[in-house]
Amino acid sequence: MVVELFERMRVAAGIDPHQSPEGDALIGFFQTFRPDGRGLEGIFDELPSGNQLHRRLDQLFAVAGDDRRPQGGRDAYFVVRGLQPIEPERVRELANQWLANLRQLAIELGNPVVAAELDPSPAVRVLEGLPPKHPKREEEKASLLKAFQQSIPQLVERIEPKCEYAELLRQAYY
Repeated sequence: MVVELFERMRVAAGIDPHQSPEGDALIGFFQTFRPDGRGLEGIFDELPSGNQLHRRLDQLFAVAGDDRRPQGGRDAYFVVRGLQPIEPERVRELANQWLANLRQLAIELGNPVVAAELDPSPAVRVLEGLPPKHPKREEEKASLLKAFQQSIPQLVERIEPKCEYAELLRQAYY
């Protein structure tokens, strides 16, 4: 089934037919469908969570939109520009939900240090303007900042795929 999914993705993106599912053939796959994701319809329908995947991708394309940079060139990743206004309370709700989910992930992956760092959940304040700069010296950094810079990225890398398609899609989501 992975081979069939790769083939659907390869054809949709116009990837060289001699490419194999191994390696980095699908890196940049989603960028091919910028700005609106058209052309992805039905590719993931046969996956157990295909509808959810399509729905999340639709949201991603809607938020990120065009991949052209204001000064020229194109983005290699999804960069959000032209943000729509959002109420500060809604931002706070989403941030708290994200932090709770991150804490749950740390618990499930057996990382009590990160889980403890997020319990109780850090206070979320929504401010306008430029963000403050982080300290450069390691000893001046708060433990929460260190967790976000070091431990949490390592935590996310440890997530084991729960289905045979995950490794193939990892390339595309790079």
